[in-house]
Amino acid sequence: MRQTRIEIGFGEAAIDGIMCGPENMRPPMAGVVVAHPHPLLGGNADHPVVYGICRELAELGIMSLRFNFTVSTQETEGLLTSAAREIVHTTKAIGEWDLVSSKRIGVAGFSFGAASILRTLPELDHVAAISLVAPPVNAVTRSVIGDCDQARQIIIGTADKLVNPSELEDVVRQLDDEIRYETISDADHNFSYTSDQVAKASAKFLAQQLTR
Repeated sequence: MRQTRIEIGFGEAAIDGIMCGPENMRPPMAGVVVAHPHPLLGGNADHPVVYGICRELAELGIMSLRFNFTVSTQETEGLLTSAAREIVHTTKAIGEWDLVSSKRIGVAGFSFGAASILRTLPELDHVAAISLVAPPVNAVTRSVIGDCDQARQIIIGTADKLVNPSELEDVVRQLDDEIRYETISDADHNFSYTSDQVAKASAKFLAQQLTR
C-alpha cells in the first residue's frame, strides 16, 4: 500500500491526513474516507481497524483517506459536531483528487467515527456507500440511516461490551432491512484480536458497492 501524508485545507486550519492507495494506480478509482474512534480515548488515524480498512481497500484497488479529527474541545458533543463537519469536507475533497472518481465515494467509521458519520448523513448525498463499525445504538436511533438511498453496512462484534449487539440488531432491523448487518464472532468493541476480520468485511462491502 502506498501512503502519503497530506494536509487538507479546512477554513483557516488544515486537516492532517494520510492518503492511501494501491501500488499500481489505475484511475479513475473509487475513494473512501475512513474515520477513527474517540480522540479523547486514544483514537487516531493509525488505529488498527482504521489502518486495516485502508490496507484492504488498497488491495482491492481503492484509494482512501484516513485523518485525525481536530480536538478543539474536551466535550464529546462538541467533538461530534466538529468531526461531522470534517467528514463532510474530506468526503468532498477526496472526490476532487485526480486519481478518484467523484461518483464512487464511500465513507467508513469506527465507533466515534461511525457516530460522526451518522450525525451528518443528510449532508452526505455525494457518498455512494457507508460502512459503520460498532456504532453507538443511540447514534443509530437518532440518525436518518433508515431513510438513506446509499448502500449501508453495520458491523459489530458479538462480544462487544460497549454496544449491545442484540439491541443494535433490533434497531437496525426496525429501520430498514436493506441495511447489511454483519457480526464478527467473539470480537470485543476494540476488535483487539479481530481487526483484520472487520477490516476485510468493511473493505469488501465498500468494494462491492463502489466498483461494480
